[in-house]
Amino acid sequence: MRSLPNATGPLGAALCCMLLLSCVMFGTVAQALAVPRAVAGQTGEITISGVVIDENAAPLPGVNIRLANSGRGTSTDPDGEFSITISDESSRTLLFSFVGYKTVDRTFAENRRDIVVEMEVDETELSEVVVTGYGVKKTKTEIIGSVAEVSGEELQPMRPEGSFQSLLSGKVAGLNVSDPSGGNAGKPISVKIRGQGSLPGPGLRRSTSSQPLYILDGVPLYDIQSEQFNQAAGREELLNPLASLSADDIKSITVLKDASAAAIYGANAANGVILIETKEGQTEGVKVDARVSRGVSRPINEIKLLNTEQYTRLYQETLMNNGLSAEDAVQRVGNEDVYTDWDERLMRRAAFTETNLSISGGTDQISARVSLNYSDKETISRGNDFQKYGLRSRVGYSLRDILDVKLSTGITGIEKTSLGGFSNVPLPPNISPYEEDGSFNDNSIFRDRPNPLAVLEQNDNNHNSLSTTNSLNLTVEPVDNLRLRALGGIDYYQNRNFVYRSKKNATGNDSGGGLTIVNRQNRKWITNLTGNYSYTLEDAHAFSVLIGGEAQEKNTKVLRGSGTDFQSDELRVLQAAGNRTDRDAASSDDNVTTLSGFGELSYSYNGKFFTSLNIRRDASSIFGGDVRNANFASVGVSYVLTKEPFFEDLSFLNVLKLKSSFGSTGNSRIGSYAAKGLYSVSSQNTYAGEVGLVPSTPQNTRLTWEKNYKYNAGLDATLFGKLDVLVEYYRNDIVDAIASISIPQESGFTTGDVNAADMRNTGVEVTLGYSFFPEAGLNWDLDVNAATNRNVVTKLKLQDPQVSTVSGTGYKVGEDVRTIYGVKYAGVNPENGEALFELPDGTITEDYSVASRLENRQKIGDGNPNVYGGFTSTLSYKGLSLTVVGDYSFGSDILVSNLYATDGRQISFNNQSVDQLDRWQEPGDNTDVPRLSQDAEPYSVSDRYIYNLDYIKLGNVSLRYTLPSGLADRLNVKGASVFANCTNIGYIHFGDAPDDRNGAAEYRYRFPEAQTFTAGIDVTI
Repeated sequence: MRSLPNATGPLGAALCCMLLLSCVMFGTVAQALAVPRAVAGQTGEITISGVVIDENAAPLPGVNIRLANSGRGTSTDPDGEFSITISDESSRTLLFSFVGYKTVDRTFAENRRDIVVEMEVDETELSEVVVTGYGVKKTKTEIIGSVAEVSGEELQPMRPEGSFQSLLSGKVAGLNVSDPSGGNAGKPISVKIRGQGSLPGPGLRRSTSSQPLYILDGVPLYDIQSEQFNQAAGREELLNPLASLSADDIKSITVLKDASAAAIYGANAANGVILIETKEGQTEGVKVDARVSRGVSRPINEIKLLNTEQYTRLYQETLMNNGLSAEDAVQRVGNEDVYTDWDERLMRRAAFTETNLSISGGTDQISARVSLNYSDKETISRGNDFQKYGLRSRVGYSLRDILDVKLSTGITGIEKTSLGGFSNVPLPPNISPYEEDGSFNDNSIFRDRPNPLAVLEQNDNNHNSLSTTNSLNLTVEPVDNLRLRALGGIDYYQNRNFVYRSKKNATGNDSGGGLTIVNRQNRKWITNLTGNYSYTLEDAHAFSVLIGGEAQEKNTKVLRGSGTDFQSDELRVLQAAGNRTDRDAASSDDNVTTLSGFGELSYSYNGKFFTSLNIRRDASSIFGGDVRNANFASVGVSYVLTKEPFFEDLSFLNVLKLKSSFGSTGNSRIGSYAAKGLYSVSSQNTYAGEVGLVPSTPQNTRLTWEKNYKYNAGLDATLFGKLDVLVEYYRNDIVDAIASISIPQESGFTTGDVNAADMRNTGVEVTLGYSFFPEAGLNWDLDVNAATNRNVVTKLKLQDPQVSTVSGTGYKVGEDVRTIYGVKYAGVNPENGEALFELPDGTITEDYSVASRLENRQKIGDGNPNVYGGFTSTLSYKGLSLTVVGDYSFGSDILVSNLYATDGRQISFNNQSVDQLDRWQEPGDNTDVPRLSQDAEPYSVSDRYIYNLDYIKLGNVSLRYTLPSGLADRLNVKGASVFANCTNIGYIHFGDAPDDRNGAAEYRYRFPEAQTFTAGIDVTI
């Protein structure tokens, strides 16, 4: 692989300074520490028993009692009593926890009976702190909006993945994760919160980003979607910038779903916000954590295709059906004694290695954590490999509760190859990749298609990316209750895509070989200032005011060069391109600036009634004229009913909170100059021999912000101290949704960006969590979530419905925005074997050209799931734990439009599905597989190729054993564990989908999903 790109100039200097500062501060921490190792604890088995009471001496049933640093535990009985035996290998500290009470820890050196543990009420009930907008931390009681948090520890069992986004699948109600690449490491991941929040582009055209806004330690991260259509990029393939973040560095992920939680982020929070906080250094001693894991992956299943005998027989039949004689057909088909298993040639069992090392330490004033990570992942398709190198540090300094400084720095390099061998698995089986002398067969044998094995050896398609995200956070508390905060951050992403097509194979022999290089550089800086003042009146009325301002600038530079006619594959540089007239170069420089002001007013009464008001005003350079500015706001209230006296007698009901919110958020992520009329310049655009400017995109001064008006209502409860219940209803009204649509060519353009439609998402989300603590010491935590979603287009601001003849997607009032429109397949005419189609009036026809007219297109599927969710189960006994994670989805379909290529329509170029063995062959045959034909319509956009995607997936099973503390001490380590896990265990399908989940993706000739087995070890010293 080629070397990683370098960050140079002022940016490189800034990064070097920040990394140097991190190292210096970490060195200061190390010098300040002198912490001796803890000695091994006492030995011998002891029994502890007693009763747990509250402040009024009333017994507390259902109190959770756990051994520190162990999975063992028990709970109090209905009388508040308990008994637990501690072995000589266990910790001697017991942790007593109960919802609404402060956790108590007690250490015992000998047998104790009839002890009394008194628990104190926690005035911040549900006191787990969650990071919300602009670094503000709130307890769960104080939170009004729809907020979900996933801790970094929850992500650890689910390894390995190319991006942490995949690890969120099934963890948060209403959050839907999908991988459009099918599992190709490093490729972009799709994450949607509460349905389709923006218009999907009809066919291959664009719309605003439907992805949430990602913020890492206060810095918004690079969003690739809005940049995918840059004309200068040409054939660029994009990587996922978020793949640069290692899950081992994540402390927590907070998902903001409604307006009360997300409106303070205004401009780009329409599809939710995902806040990522990285791990900090500990404040006592030094800790070194090391993890090494190895694994192997294999495809979940294989495409079932014909062997050579079957293929040649069907190919001959196809040619004869098209008028060739039997003799000519045999001669045309070619070899009948060669069999090449392309799946075996192009697929493989792939190896995986991941190594993580972190050093953490600190004092009362200074803390630091530095981590290194490396991963090397082969994929199951040859020619597609992924390597990642990462360094991240976080340093903190505090001075007497007056000053707090945090510096977060991370830099990651990624190397990836993308030669796409899997797409060639359906090649004809009677073709050998090699000549008799061992050289590669040329393209004439492959019927003008490239020999995939030659491509793997002779071509290049390499990605080299460098990304870094850095933030400096300064907080000052000059007087009590007033916190002034300043943040400065930069997110930088650079990608180099190097594509070489050798003249020795069909990818480049017509042009004498070709080379394309695309360099992309994205830089985003942000600075914001906030002031937060809190005040409590008469110990009952609490007020909090937050005001702030923010400035952001994003700059994207793209440079592309290409050339053809290379004399030698050894000189893969543009200077070696021999065809001077066919050289091509292009560049672009895009800039977007946003200025914002925002504020939040919060009030609570007696810890039971809470309300908040958010407001934000954004100005963006994307829009022009009177629509450059936009206002966003939200209001929310919540009421903790269990704080009222009339709930005191309901001892089983620990917490009951009602909440509701309404507000607006925005979306402008469509491109840097969506509203502007642009000109392009090219050597191909000449006038009188001179290069000239040509209008490339139309101006639309009326293009305005896409807004999302969100309503949320919910109920949050805890019962019996063990069962957590969260139920929420939401309605999101998207107004002035932006899309690029077809416009009359008389305008001089083919597409333009407009506010195309209004639509609505509604649904219900349910999250349940239950903890089991039997007397036997077996702990079982079970979390289940479910979400419904219904999307409907409420208004279309266009003259005609927008329906793509290629993908079947489109917009129609009253229908889901992801409805699939196409032709209804009506089976096969038993007399002649021709395919039949049903028109909207019920008429049956054999003419696909008539059935596929726009006016005859019908609803044939829906790409939006109606119900989806996930589940997590964790069983632990002593040092052994078993974690099972899964997800499910019901109500969605997929159009596999490329399936026709193996469905009897392109047999000269492709092997065929085994389904073709059931084809129509003679009059009277009753089958749904038409006769073989070379010149029949492909009818790719028909419900013959619609598949139902209802499934339940067992996504990850992880088994971990943690060594007892006594054994760890004898090994001179603080802790150690071994683990093994398996991803993509299996699927249960419903409906008429292929046998396995990735069957549909296989028919698209994209990556199949892989099943991965991993084993590793964690050590802490």
